Amino acid sequence: MTLQHSHGYPPLFFRLPGELRNQIYTYIFTPVTISLVRKKGLNGKPQKSGLELRRHSTKPWGMSLLLVCRQMHGETALLPYDVNSFHFSSHATFAEMLCEFSVEQRTAMKNVHMEIKGTEEVGLAGFMDRMDHAGIRFAALLPNVRRMKLETYSRFLSWLDTEKRFVDWVNADGGVMVKAPSHDMFGRFIGA
Repeated sequence: MTLQHSHGYPPLFFRLPGELRNQIYTYIFTPVTISLVRKKGLNGKPQKSGLELRRHSTKPWGMSLLLVCRQMHGETALLPYDVNSFHFSSHATFAEMLCEFSVEQRTAMKNVHMEIKGTEEVGLAGFMDRMDHAGIRFAALLPNVRRMKLETYSRFLSWLDTEKRFVDWVNADGGVMVKAPSHDMFGRFIGA
């Protein structure tokens, strides 16, 4: 669909070649880190479902560009997923993102940062069991992620087995650089 001005011609910007428009868009969408957190209810407590985006930057990030017109939205809708890094504070928000984001949005993502506390070991192990049972690979869910930073905090050395299982699942098809140091509950490094 091409946007037409009242006199029958498209606006000047849309007369530029698509490659040049894409280059301009990359200057507008500056990379930032976006945290996905559970939405909070009226009582201030996290809701059982629903994610909210929070960014960690004061730089403009170009999201208003998506609201300019249909054609611009169509040309830029996946750029925020392509250029930004996504931070998950738990495996639960990661799992919820898998349900809420479209295949196209997940396919556009390239950088993921996950923070998991030792108190989530059972939940993460259950998540891994479900993925294994269903035969779902990380590369099928987020095929273009090339970098994952994993931060885990636990007071139990048994957590290292769950962490290793998760890292192996993420990197089963190769191609994902996983940085995964483990720390105890006091922030001391205990292994990788």
